[in-house]
Amino acid sequence: MYDCATLVLITGVTGSGKTTLGKRLAQSLTMPYVDYDTLTEVFLQRIRKECDPELEYRSFLKKWRGETYQVFWDTIAENLAIGVSVIATAPCSNERKDSTFFSTFKEARSLQQTNILNIHLVPTRDRLRQLLEKRGLNRDTYHLERFDVVINGQEDPPQWDVDSLSVIHYTDSETPLIRSLEFLRDQQYKES
Repeated sequence: MYDCATLVLITGVTGSGKTTLGKRLAQSLTMPYVDYDTLTEVFLQRIRKECDPELEYRSFLKKWRGETYQVFWDTIAENLAIGVSVIATAPCSNERKDSTFFSTFKEARSLQQTNILNIHLVPTRDRLRQLLEKRGLNRDTYHLERFDVVINGQEDPPQWDVDSLSVIHYTDSETPLIRSLEFLRDQQYKES
């Protein structure tokens, strides 16, 4: 599909539709898919239950953030290092603010020839609330109770040093897939 190993990274606040879009793109493009929550959620729940049951949810996630994101980035890097392009989904709320994140990532893992494409999802306020309510995960109760904080978290566009960025503002469920496929097609033309 691409001339070099490519990471298609889908970001956005919790409940923004990252997982749904990631799976749809992976299926459409026949690419491997890596999801932050899938890699870490089972272990986080067990660690919380056994080690930190009294710790407030957000504090607990912050405490273990370094380790969980290390698993995510290492999984991606292993695929890219062997030439396998990957679609991945994660909020990446801290990383998106680091203007040198990917130059450091590439250099540390000898991935200078890797192409990093970022699709950042920004649903409308009403759409995000609908998505969180519909999904109904335990952690979504926490996010719905603090909805104004969640919605404010999506206002800042990514600042990191990706090779190409597409910020997709949307209301309906089909726009992210349509616009993402257009974006990825345009990137292939640029490589040719």
